[in-house]
Formats: sequence, C-alpha cells, structure tokens
Amino acid sequence: MEINLLLTAKKLQLAPHITLSEEAGGIRTAKNTTERTYLAVTAHQWRILNLFQTPQTVPALFESLLEQRLCPPLGELYELVLKAVRAHILVEPGHTATPVPASNWGFALRPGAVRHAVSLLAAVGLGLTLALQPEVPPTFFDALISLLALGLVWLTGRLLAAAIL
Repeated sequence: MEINLLLTAKKLQLAPHITLSEEAGGIRTAKNTTERTYLAVTAHQWRILNLFQTPQTVPALFESLLEQRLCPPLGELYELVLKAVRAHILVEPGHTATPVPASNWGFALRPGAVRHAVSLLAAVGLGLTLALQPEVPPTFFDALISLLALGLVWLTGRLLAAAIL
C-alpha cells in the first residue's frame, strides 16, 4: 500500500458490509462482516469515517471537515484513514470483498465429556488430600507463599481458558 498515493489521490469509500456495535466506554467497533475485520473508533472518528459514504479523496474529506469545523489534527486524521484502510473499513470504489470462511477446529469436545473429566480430576484431588493429609504450613510466611502459588495457578488457568476461547 503506497501511503502517499492513498492519502492524496486515491478515492476511498466506506465498505458496503459494515456493522457498528453499541457504544461502550465511548468506543464503538466497526466490523466489516464479509472480510471479518474490526476497527475500534470513537463517536467523532465514526462521524469522520461516515463521510466516506460517497467516494472521495482524503484531501476532499479534509476540505469538507474544515468547512464543517469537525477536523481533528491532521496526523490523527491520516492515522484514522490508514487504520481504516488496513482494516478494510475504507476501500476503493468497486472493491470486491473476498469472503473469509469461518475457521473450524479439527476436533470437538462434548460438554458432558469435559464435565466428567473435570469431576474425575476434582475427586482424585480431594481423595489424595484426604489420604495423604498434607501438613498445614507452619508459619504465616509459608501460608502466604502457598496462597500466592495457588493464586498464580488460578490466574494461569484463567489465562489458558481465555486463550482457548
């Protein structure tokens, strides 16, 4: 992508299959549904991108933004346009989107099988705890270290679970 040409001479327009999320914390997410790309924008940035409903160049947009007194600093405008082009939110007129198929996992896990495996692991852990009767940490410092280790293991499990989703 030639940046100078993109920011000066190429006409751009809003991609045809854009959905916009609800606003949360002042941020909305624009999604190009056919190409499965996203861009997080503020309400003001979306107002600027929405001006690309009709194909126009960035200098023409800049001129209309100046007339409407909506223009952000020039660097921010260029950065917004470049990010929107990279995310395929802004495309050249006549752009045909190549649909990206959904990716499927090579295997599937039934919830019942996972539930049984986790129940079995919990039962084995409880059984080992009752059978071996581990010692209670003798000092407060040892108990604190044990709790920190437990928290670290819990956090690692949560991170792995989030990575899988």
